[in-house]
Order: sequence, then C-alpha cells, then structure tokens
Amino acid sequence: MSSYGRNSSLVVVTVLVFCSLALAQGGARIDKPFKRQVTGAQCYGGAGKYAGLVAFGFPDRTTRALAFTIGPLRDGLSPGQENNKPYSGASNYANIGISGKSEDGKTFVGFGTITVNADEQTGTFKLDNGSASGSWDCGRKLTRNTK
Repeated sequence: MSSYGRNSSLVVVTVLVFCSLALAQGGARIDKPFKRQVTGAQCYGGAGKYAGLVAFGFPDRTTRALAFTIGPLRDGLSPGQENNKPYSGASNYANIGISGKSEDGKTFVGFGTITVNADEQTGTFKLDNGSASGSWDCGRKLTRNTK
C-alpha cells in the first residue's frame, strides 16, 4: 500500500473516531423561548438514598444551560417534587422543575414535562405554560438504580 493510501486510511479512521466521540457526548437544543444548541451532557442515575433520581445538566451540572431532575426530590429546594414518581425508563414525567439559560444570560424556569424516549437516551422537555421547549440527548442510555 502506498504512503498516500495509509495516510488517507488514517484520516478516515481519525474522523470516524472523532465523530463517534462527538455523538457520544450528547447535548440539548432549546427551541423556545430562545434558540440555543448545547454540546455536552451530564446525566447521572442516583443510587442509595438517591435511587430513582436522574439528574440532567447540559453541557454539565455546573454550567446548566439546561437542567432538570426526574424523580422524587426531597432537597427542600424543589417544592412539590417530593411526590414525583421515580425514574423507571421511557415515559412522560410531569411536575419536573426545568431551568435554562441563553448564551447572553436570559433565563427560564418553571414546571413541565420531560419525555424520555424508548432508547432511554433522548427526549424532549416542555414547560406547562408552553413558554419553553426543546430536546435533549445524554449521549448514552440512562442508568436505572432502584437501590
């Protein structure tokens, strides 16, 4: 094989690996009340006393361009969510506190519905008053911990 053939094969493999990593990192798209595409995701399934909770942060739980938690939150900061059903797979989860932030600092916050698709990796969000909506992708299947 010529040097050109080996180099072009290396380029193709490098591009494929890079694309696979980019797809695996997940992200979110906010359609309303502003447009924002976010690359990166942190989606954690709780265990022990946090079993039944799944916390989402896009691009991560610190930056929080989009954030929400599925499950019965008993943190004292999420009134009304202590009675939410635990995460149990693909479903619609109502009464979820959802917050988002634009790149220039505009924010939204409220209660809404999170839809987890059958792949347990992707879904949508929508505030109950219709003021915010979009989609999300964790980049991997969500973890279910019941204990």
